[in-house]
Amino acid sequence: MKLLLAIIFFTVLTSIYPVSADKLPTMTISSSRTPQSIDQIAGSIDIINAENIANQQTNFVSDVLVNLPGLGLSHNGGPGKLTELRVRGAEANHTQIVIDGIEANDIARDYGFDFAHLSSCGIERIEFLRGPQSALWGSDALSGVVSIESKRGQGPFTIESSTSLGSYQTRQNCTGISTANQQHAIALFGSYYDTQGTNISRLGSEKDAYNNKSISLRYDFEPDDNFSMKLNVRHNDLTNDIDSYVDGLPVDADKESQITQNYARLSANLDTFSELINHQLGFAITDTNNKEYDEGSNISSYLGEKMKLDYQASLLYNTDSTEHVLTFAHEREYDDYKQRYTYVPNQNHEVQTVSYIAEYRLGLFDH
Repeated sequence: MKLLLAIIFFTVLTSIYPVSADKLPTMTISSSRTPQSIDQIAGSIDIINAENIANQQTNFVSDVLVNLPGLGLSHNGGPGKLTELRVRGAEANHTQIVIDGIEANDIARDYGFDFAHLSSCGIERIEFLRGPQSALWGSDALSGVVSIESKRGQGPFTIESSTSLGSYQTRQNCTGISTANQQHAIALFGSYYDTQGTNISRLGSEKDAYNNKSISLRYDFEPDDNFSMKLNVRHNDLTNDIDSYVDGLPVDADKESQITQNYARLSANLDTFSELINHQLGFAITDTNNKEYDEGSNISSYLGEKMKLDYQASLLYNTDSTEHVLTFAHEREYDDYKQRYTYVPNQNHEVQTVSYIAEYRLGLFDH
């Protein structure tokens, strides 16, 4: 009886105080294969926009995520050291990381993702979706999805830049240019982070320096209302001083890791039959190269290459009281992993994954 009264009260209340038509709902792109209003999601999701990121004045995405509930971030030292995200107690390689539609989990790092190097420069939006999402986003999404989107070019030609200095000879800069007209939009951002670092070894006084240079490009082409194309490119160049470990404790050493990360995706979007059917086609490449040097000699390298081709078709049909969205998707992914190490046998692995996805979403009435 109490539940019935509560439902009646809520219905009357919403009819007296309807939601303003001028307030557009916040859309999410990670909870479904097609964009969905956040007030229609039963799962747990957080959305962080560019304004939130700017207000926090952070240099890396990990510093933005650290305050969100349901996740933990582990840091193996200062800036540049391994930073892994764990959702609800799961392992680091159980969360799918998507950057501009590109699966960024590093096959050379056991399909995990190191958040130590992902700059917040030029980031427009971050979505953090908790809970198992493997049915929609694959086996890496056992515990959740983190979807990151770069800024889109807007308005007349604009230049924005910020610089900061700090302790340990730390220097940081983020500079971006953007412009857009009726058909074209382009945004180019570059970031630089350099620090002398700190010493975590109990023996010796060597400081572990870290240098991060990143550049990202987003280009949007929209010749008409029914067709659009998008190109995203990101390059990271990283240098990191590291220590050796003796009996589990860090010891100063003349060792350095050099990492290059390249991400690219070209996608097209087409609406047909008066926007009844939406088609999406995309091709993405991920290339990571992790090398370690000891006294100037290369002692190990871990190379991971991933190519992914995906196609998705969505049928959208609405009536006065219902909303129907039927989606089919097909993906082909090719992974190539090479390990070269001085003290253990070399390894070469190739994995091909073919996926089929189907989703049906039903909305009943406006509520």
